Amino acid sequence: MDMHSCGAARLLIAGLLCAAPATAQFPQYTAPGSLAIPQTPTQERVETGAEEARWNFGALRVDPRFWLHNMGYNDNVFGAPDGMPKVSDVSASVGAGLVAFSRFGSDVMISAYILPEYNWWADQDQLREENFNFGAALFGFYNRLTLVLEARRDERQRFLSSESLVPYDIRETRAGIQAATELAGRFELFGSLEAREYEHSGAAAEQTGVDLVTLDREESIARLGVAYRFPSELRIGIGAEYSEADFPVDPAGRSNTTFGPLLEIDYDTGRVDLTATAVLRKVDFDAARSDSRSELTGSIHAGWQPGHRLRFDAYGGRTIVYSVVRADRFFSEERVGLAVGTPWGRRLHVRGFGETGTDDYDRVNELAAPREDDVTSFGGEVDFEINRRLQFSVVVVQTDFDSNAPGFDRSVTVFRAGLEVGGDSSPW
Repeated sequence: MDMHSCGAARLLIAGLLCAAPATAQFPQYTAPGSLAIPQTPTQERVETGAEEARWNFGALRVDPRFWLHNMGYNDNVFGAPDGMPKVSDVSASVGAGLVAFSRFGSDVMISAYILPEYNWWADQDQLREENFNFGAALFGFYNRLTLVLEARRDERQRFLSSESLVPYDIRETRAGIQAATELAGRFELFGSLEAREYEHSGAAAEQTGVDLVTLDREESIARLGVAYRFPSELRIGIGAEYSEADFPVDPAGRSNTTFGPLLEIDYDTGRVDLTATAVLRKVDFDAARSDSRSELTGSIHAGWQPGHRLRFDAYGGRTIVYSVVRADRFFSEERVGLAVGTPWGRRLHVRGFGETGTDDYDRVNELAAPREDDVTSFGGEVDFEINRRLQFSVVVVQTDFDSNAPGFDRSVTVFRAGLEVGGDSSPW
């Protein structure tokens, strides 16, 4: 198995544990170990999905999907702090749907999906929930131009953030355009414009006391830059990013605008790869207690595969996360980690990881002591490719929080298994 593929494991960690997309203003939940997974380019995912679609109707190709994932055990469903009673439960999510691809000539493809899902809990029946996911996109892969237009609505029952490892229902509606075109020589012009809306709900809020409506928001993100591709497989891009976040119900003063320089680095020789994105942004808050600050956000991933078996991945990330506690407004989440993976035979892949970091909280009341949580996570996964269209994965993750504020020490152990019938290429 290709060490870069990790198909079902990528689906289980990045999708089912719900690492937020990198193009959001600030990713709100980054699953432990997910930053160690190399990302496949959009064009490769879409074209692979179309080629491997099971049903062929001429220019239209349709791929049926079925999955049974999140089968497992959570020892602290509502994120209770140490010393308080914990609620444990087993859960599973089942879904089925269709992903369609249609080519128009050799350069243009349209794709659409409908993927409903049901979340089941054994004892916490108030958490049982149906989700409905659908979307459509147009892709133009020309010689000198790449163009992506998409509109989608995705609902997931997922963790809200590292502060609240509790399953809430989060609906994300977004539309956007991305483009990149080759200029003279090895230069490239790239840009994107995107609008997103987040809505939060879920019966778990009754147990945790979280006021979910104060986290609902609308975001707008725009990027523009120029990149240069070196003959040595190195690409460096510089540009700027502007974003807005508007909270309709905003007692904590979270609504903000940001602007700052952008840096992108990509390098891949097959055995060594490096990907980094960073934005040094000025964040201006719209609250009556108006203030601004500079924040560095982004992520970095470096991989090394010395032979045909072992692969080493080092990674780090920093983002801003909106806090569920009104007095804290937001916190800065920093993580660094290391992962090691190896195939066992042709179909089995095993990977382990460990990471550490901090959650530093922004306290609205400057007289109160600042809160800081030290976070440690470690885990492992097994990915078994039964055949090209059938994959099975198991993931175990342990996360511990050591806080300087009383009542916030906590730990969560999650065991998950997943079965995927179809492909994990796209959407998108």
